[in-house]
Amino acid sequence: VHLLVVDDDEVDRERVLRLLSRTALKFDAMEASSSVDALNLLRLHEFDCVMLDNQLGDASGAELLPAIHREALRDCPVIMITGA
Repeated sequence: VHLLVVDDDEVDRERVLRLLSRTALKFDAMEASSSVDALNLLRLHEFDCVMLDNQLGDASGAELLPAIHREALRDCPVIMITGA
């Protein structure tokens, strides 16, 4: 499974990856710390799932969602996450 984890907080990104590593899921992940980084990665790579923080520094996850669906190389589910 190819994942994209989008969160502006490095500790929170690591927490998501650590939790996923405790499951039986075999995955490889790329990380984005901003909406700009996320969209650039989505234009270059195919992902099976995006894990998206709802409170990014430069945009909200809800604001970014339409752009993800528009810019991604293929459709994939988006799981919204938040520490709030």
